[in-house]
Amino acid sequence: MNQAPSSLQALFAELKRRRVFRVMAVYGAVAFAVLQVADLAFPRLGMPEWTVTLVLMLALLGFPVAIVLAWAFEATSEGVRRTAPARPEEIREIVAAPRSHRWPAGLLALASMILLFGTGWYMGGGGRGGAEAPNLLVGEARASEFETLAALPFRNVNGSENNGIIAVGIHEDLLTQLTLIGSLRVTSRTSVQEYANTDESLGEIAKQLGVEYLLEGSVQSSGSRIRVSVRLVDAATDRTLWTQQFNEEVTPDNLLDIQTEISRAVVDELQAQLTPEEDAALAAMQPAGSSVAQQWYYRGLAAAQGDLADVAVARDAFTQAVQIDSGYTAAWSQLARVQSRLVFIGDEPDDTAARNAMERTEELAPGSVAAHLARGYYEYYARQNYDAALSAFRAAERLAPSDADAVWAVGLIQRRQGEWLESTERMKKAVMLDPRNLGRLGTLVENLSWQGAYAAADAVIERALAVDPTDSNARAWKVNTLIDRDGDTRRAKGLAAELRLDPRDVAEAGALSTIAMVDRDWERVAELAASVDTHGVTNSELLVRSWRLASLYEREDPGLDAAVDSLRPLVTAESVREQGAPATRGWLDALSGRREAALAELRDGTRRVLQWNDHVIDPAFATVLVAGYGALGELDAGFAVLDEAVERPSDNFNATNLRLSPFFDAYREDPRFAEILERRERFESEGAKMGEAGRPWVP
Repeated sequence: MNQAPSSLQALFAELKRRRVFRVMAVYGAVAFAVLQVADLAFPRLGMPEWTVTLVLMLALLGFPVAIVLAWAFEATSEGVRRTAPARPEEIREIVAAPRSHRWPAGLLALASMILLFGTGWYMGGGGRGGAEAPNLLVGEARASEFETLAALPFRNVNGSENNGIIAVGIHEDLLTQLTLIGSLRVTSRTSVQEYANTDESLGEIAKQLGVEYLLEGSVQSSGSRIRVSVRLVDAATDRTLWTQQFNEEVTPDNLLDIQTEISRAVVDELQAQLTPEEDAALAAMQPAGSSVAQQWYYRGLAAAQGDLADVAVARDAFTQAVQIDSGYTAAWSQLARVQSRLVFIGDEPDDTAARNAMERTEELAPGSVAAHLARGYYEYYARQNYDAALSAFRAAERLAPSDADAVWAVGLIQRRQGEWLESTERMKKAVMLDPRNLGRLGTLVENLSWQGAYAAADAVIERALAVDPTDSNARAWKVNTLIDRDGDTRRAKGLAAELRLDPRDVAEAGALSTIAMVDRDWERVAELAASVDTHGVTNSELLVRSWRLASLYEREDPGLDAAVDSLRPLVTAESVREQGAPATRGWLDALSGRREAALAELRDGTRRVLQWNDHVIDPAFATVLVAGYGALGELDAGFAVLDEAVERPSDNFNATNLRLSPFFDAYREDPRFAEILERRERFESEGAKMGEAGRPWVP
């Protein structure tokens, strides 16, 4: 006779007979799916946060109701009716069945219960509470363990204005604070900004930025409450190292305080080991006091990354920011930078506005990164005091090792002082911090190509074109570098036609003008000079008018004197520097046949330029001197300048220009010129070796 089942066996058999296990499994799976949809979709639809909580509570409360109903009733062909009591033989038959028939239903029911109640616990805050909640997955993650990091723009999940302000503000604050941590290499804002609305995978983004780890986040709101979610991801494995969520009540008064608190909490969560100096710099940071001022600040940052014509736009935006919030340190610092740059390019009559902005930054935050940068750019652009500028930039870099602006600025000063190898290495570091910044890539192209490292320069150009195939500067660099590498214009003309270079754009017209000058097509040079839109930028206007003058001179056009006279008022110490003004005036006088005046100006320019106080701009003025002396037939004076200039980094004196440029036509038949060319070729050969040695770093 079979042994009677135990009471526990009988209970489980009855649950199986009444299909309670099946109901539990189905209910748990369906409820889990509904909760996921509610958690993700409701905020995007603008539904209040309490609606998600309501769905959660209904799902949890409905579970025991479903179990009771499943126990009490059954569905039959005649409709729903109460479940009849089991006969003893039914229970014995179920208990006697093989385990493979009995266990699956119970295990599925158990799994569904765990899934449902685990989801409820997590959504209820047990797994992702406020700022004090611990890391969920890898609590031991620390800044010292991930050296390369990019913080992506935070997503504004349901599109509200406050969300957008907080999302941008948290991201900006995070980047600023992370750059202060010496153990991290943090990608610059400029390079990550384009990923604000992207469908690219995290792995692809990390590859493009050259980092191992990504920090991403989102902001969503419900009524007056916001939820900010942040997670750190290992891009190679797509593994979440830690995740955190912050739930806050937002009012107009605490909006900016919340973004600052959250960004600092994230930095704290990384548990980076801050030095006392880093800790002091972090404590000194003052956020914006107005969301409107903050928006003007971001507009200024965007404009400041553009062409020279956009510098004035950036100035106006930063001015608006500081007028709204007179204590906005970051905006004052950036205003000092763009005002100083306007002085540098000759579009600001004096340095008063730049100095005032710099001094206000130092008054608000003495000894801060912002103050050092403001001082550095003022000394660099407005006063050309390179020693003082370098001191300020190095101080900023010590405080913020991952601040691409500080690293970059040191490199800019070093090349002005003739430290080209050191400058190039510094710029490589800055490009690693800001790999998608086309302005930085372009200046690095200059550094490399001016030293003869054309292959390395071309690799950087390809990187720039991969970032933006339509960028006019990168397209022009590509054509010009091809001329320099080939030593002729045949392939460059084909490439210019393929790229359809725009003769209205200053950079692209410059490449076309180089081709035309090398080919001695002076009618084409004149056409290009007439077609370019300089946007009123003084430097661009001077450049384009110089093309026209060269064309008029070579064609012996009677309009030359009038063109010279119209250009002369633009040639001032402010527009072309103190050393460049006499050199340029001497060239103009030489073209128009004013020999004595030309010689006086050229000799004054020679004395100034050959002091080599500025190793970036002085070689360009040296070219003007050589051209002026050549036009006068004063070859000995011209060769004296060539002798000094030929072994210095410069595109003006590269081997291809020496062979092909019309500016050196007067010198080529002289035996001394062959020696000059040979020296330049040796110089570029060494530069090529330098470039090849450094190429693997290119992102």
